[in-house]
Amino acid sequence: MNRKVLILIAAAAAVAIAALIPLTTASGRTGHQSRAVAAADAATVRTAKCADWRIMDAGHRKAVVEGMYEFFTARLDIPSEHAYGTGLTDAKAVKLFDGYCKPSFAGNFRLYRLYGDAATFTPTEQ
Repeated sequence: MNRKVLILIAAAAAVAIAALIPLTTASGRTGHQSRAVAAADAATVRTAKCADWRIMDAGHRKAVVEGMYEFFTARLDIPSEHAYGTGLTDAKAVKLFDGYCKPSFAGNFRLYRLYGDAATFTPTEQ
């Protein structure tokens, strides 16, 4: 075989092998894991899912819980009344998300749905 052909074959083999090795970041995460962490970090009250909750750091979890509380306890649009929605304490919200998000099948559960349903059945303080 021609020397150039051998070099091309060797280069192609090296590229193929490199493609099979998962790329890692400085944190030791694979490219897929890094994208998942980035998505979880960008999650908002509207978009956060259980899969995001499981990999969020404490700061992002706190921000989501506080955002949920602010949204659900906002003033309701009821003419001539000053009514407000109900919310959960931070501890109850964290316990709720930790419990519902634990099973692997819950990855796509939306956190706002879980929070809203739980807040609806939480008695208000009188």
